[in-house]
Amino acid sequence: MAKVLFFCLSVCFMIMLAPASLQAAGIAVLSHADITPYRMAIAGFREHVDLPVHEYHLGSKNEHRDTVAKAVRQQQPELILVLGKSALNFTRSMQFGVPVVFVFVLHPNNDSNKSPSKHPRQPGEFGIAMSIEPEQQFKMLLSIAPGMKRIGVVYDPEKSGVVIRQAQAAAKRLRIHLVAMPASNQHDAAIAIADMMANIDAMWMIPDTTVLTSTTFKQMMRLSLQHAVALIGLAPKYVRAGSLFALSFDSRAIGLQAGDMAMRILNGETLAKRMSPEVVRFVLNKQTADRLGLYLSAARLKQAADLYPKRKGESN
Repeated sequence: MAKVLFFCLSVCFMIMLAPASLQAAGIAVLSHADITPYRMAIAGFREHVDLPVHEYHLGSKNEHRDTVAKAVRQQQPELILVLGKSALNFTRSMQFGVPVVFVFVLHPNNDSNKSPSKHPRQPGEFGIAMSIEPEQQFKMLLSIAPGMKRIGVVYDPEKSGVVIRQAQAAAKRLRIHLVAMPASNQHDAAIAIADMMANIDAMWMIPDTTVLTSTTFKQMMRLSLQHAVALIGLAPKYVRAGSLFALSFDSRAIGLQAGDMAMRILNGETLAKRMSPEVVRFVLNKQTADRLGLYLSAARLKQAADLYPKRKGESN
């Protein structure tokens, strides 16, 4: 009997001293859909965490909201990884009371075009930005085309005011001129794009859903050809369509970075509330560069993660 009691006490003592990772309820991963970028990010996230990871899908119309809320409360996770704005708003409204790391959220502080979020940020909320720093994009443009000193951008002040202020400061440091024109709707954006195209060297596309639509992108493409203006793309698909280049993030790398953030948060480290993507992919359209009369060295071409247009037989 004494041996049994000693064994039980020993087991209890070992459990008390066990690392938190062995006792934790794990991490909850919330998203509204099972799509490829999310899957890649979650795979990267799983590689970097040493806790159980449980995935929940809210559904495209939040139809599984109640079921997911109940399951997460039963799980009692140590931390929640959120993918997408819908899942972020859900997490905010539920107030689960644990740290949150979010990715794939374009405007974390806005629910709509004009109004601030009705689901306020939580104290323990951290995120990775969906955009690349303006200065990094401008430096890339200057390295490809040193003579391009006038960069145009159209933006909605309600959505992109902060980004434009950062860009203006970056332009001043780099001694280039940023022509920034505000637009509160797509009609005004189209007018602003047409007005500035003849007086700029490059047009900078930003993740502003008021300004950047399929219609305005077609307009940018048409006018850029007419006025020999370089387009700084927002993502690889725009480079494939004819923009000069884009700097974008890699979904799996975003997941790895989010996993690193999660473990550091759980270890008690103090982190910035917003971080930039650590891994940036450079995508280039050589045909567009040739059309603009730009010389691209072999080293520059080799630097590109993807080069467009693809040769026959190559995958897009």
